[in-house]
Amino acid sequence: MTPAAILDVDGTLVDSNYQHAIAWFRAFREHGVTPPIWRIHRHIGMGADELIATLAGRGIEVVLASSAKEDEVERYIELLGCTELISAYTTSSDVV
Repeated sequence: MTPAAILDVDGTLVDSNYQHAIAWFRAFREHGVTPPIWRIHRHIGMGADELIATLAGRGIEVVLASSAKEDEVERYIELLGCTELISAYTTSSDVV
């Protein structure tokens, strides 16, 4: 049998809500916002735009993270017409 690894990135096989809450907490903390982790945990599953607005208020930088290739992300941003709203983005090419 060939060795294999199963990576569950969206919580289908493993409840990863706690890990998501910790990741959001760390991201907020880097920007000087520290909502309690229990509040973040209660909002996991909400779209990132709503989660950020709910937990940190408006006026926060929008950073896009995608597993798509850079040229695809740039095209999607262009199609959405939201270039001026996004401060930065990361793509699959940024993952080592």
